[in-house]
Amino acid sequence: MSVGSIFELHTSYFAWAFYDMLWDVMSSLGLFYLPFIFALYKSWQQSATTGDGEGKRSGAVALSHFQWQAFPMLAVVFFAGLPMVPVESNDFQYSAQSCSGTTLTLSNISSEGLSSRDSTFMPTIDSSGMVEINDIPASVRLPLFFSLVSSQFSGVVASVVKGMPCLKNISELDLELRSLVLQDDLLKNEYTNFANQCFLPSKTKFFRAMQGNEDHDYVSQKLLDFPASSDDLRYLGSSFYLNTPGFFKPCEIGALAVGEVPHSECGHGFRATTPVNNWRYDGNRDIHYNADEIESRPGKPYCDEWWINTLPPDPVGLRSRLANALYFEGDLINPARGVLDTLLADEPAWTDEMAQKDKDDFLIRRFAQSHPAKLTGRNGYAENLIAVGEVDNVFSSPFLSTTISSVGNVVDGSIKSEVLSAVSGVALKMTVLKELAPMIQALLFLVIIIVLPLYLLISQFSIGGVLHYAIFFLVLRFFTVIWAVADVYQEGLFLSLFPDISQWGTAFTYTRNRLLLYGMSAFFYIIAPLIMTNLIFLGAGNVRQFHIGGSTDINSKVKDK
Repeated sequence: MSVGSIFELHTSYFAWAFYDMLWDVMSSLGLFYLPFIFALYKSWQQSATTGDGEGKRSGAVALSHFQWQAFPMLAVVFFAGLPMVPVESNDFQYSAQSCSGTTLTLSNISSEGLSSRDSTFMPTIDSSGMVEINDIPASVRLPLFFSLVSSQFSGVVASVVKGMPCLKNISELDLELRSLVLQDDLLKNEYTNFANQCFLPSKTKFFRAMQGNEDHDYVSQKLLDFPASSDDLRYLGSSFYLNTPGFFKPCEIGALAVGEVPHSECGHGFRATTPVNNWRYDGNRDIHYNADEIESRPGKPYCDEWWINTLPPDPVGLRSRLANALYFEGDLINPARGVLDTLLADEPAWTDEMAQKDKDDFLIRRFAQSHPAKLTGRNGYAENLIAVGEVDNVFSSPFLSTTISSVGNVVDGSIKSEVLSAVSGVALKMTVLKELAPMIQALLFLVIIIVLPLYLLISQFSIGGVLHYAIFFLVLRFFTVIWAVADVYQEGLFLSLFPDISQWGTAFTYTRNRLLLYGMSAFFYIIAPLIMTNLIFLGAGNVRQFHIGGSTDINSKVKDK
């Protein structure tokens, strides 16, 4: 029996278990005899107050009328009310609408291949990504009719959903890239130290050179040799700083004549000013150490070593370690880089065109947007207050930091902060709506299953009432198809609007086009369910007239006697 979400996997099983218990309680109290007693009383009352014109009373008519009422009622009790079909917990299954084709049961739930919406109500899972749920009944019992209805409707819906195109959740990924987290406190501290001891002084040096100091000619020439975008110059691991001597790289000094003072046109490169964990002392590099530092042998690497080192026994470069330690806020089990590799395995722009270092930079840029390093300068003071303020302002805006200055003209002349604010607000609402829709659906199923015994009792075991309930089951179950269509539609439209992977998670995807995308997606979550509900109930209007035994005209039967 397929369900529409992980949340419904739990609520459906609980609802039918509660139904089974409630039916037993109502049976033991004798409540289910009340409709039959009422039907018998009504039949004798009508028989006693009607006749053939001569005042004759007809017990045979009353008995016949009661039989026509009692037989359909007994059929409803036996087939649509009495729990008799055992269903194991593993018979309730959820097939995730994703490229992984993941199928989950109550006793075996895995987070692998699930979107954040699916995993919103996941139970706590261990490092293996699995959970065993033992505190649930081994099986529950369903009424025969509703067991068939649920199985058939669920099977049809599951087949339709599985027949849809593979869903990669790229628009969801675009949002998750704005909420990367770093859980390693030591690595967080190293990230901040690198920003202050390497990035900030390099940015300061570049800023001063552009103002016309003694490094102006050298830096200007290097910009011609190695063009750099403003986006790159604002990035913690800037390729320009990394590859240009005098910034992350030390300056190269040629052979000196006797008595010649060492000098390089690039000035000097930058290095760590405090010891870095696990870096060893290098006598050729750490020539300014005092006796105590030499004895403790701490390492203070150059910034390029610190960022991209691959040579043991020193640690792997900070770039690789940062990228490996980043997680999506909604998935703290699987590293973000692995999730991206799996999700984008057949995207040439990711697998063929981007080197591993580019993938690492991609993730770190997104992390720096929402978690900017606190810039205080080398050794706790700023080398250039203007540069600190400029860099800090660029880094402090969560969604604009790495792109807003270079986006330029995108929509109607420029990206406005009002548009970005509006898109971020709508994005939050749409994310909530997208996750809330199947949860509301699951809660509705929970309620209508739990109250089913009461409904059957109040409706006096009416066949028409059972058919109405079955139609409501159909409508509610078909909402799962609407959610699936909405997801596929949104993903296709997102990829057509923003095909460039390098733009994902940045201000490039927070434009007015994104507002239009959300507006059209909202149609599936609000308007489409209302339209479908009205159409189905309009088409099923004839069921209202189908009521056996409840509207028999006894007067006409009596007159025929």
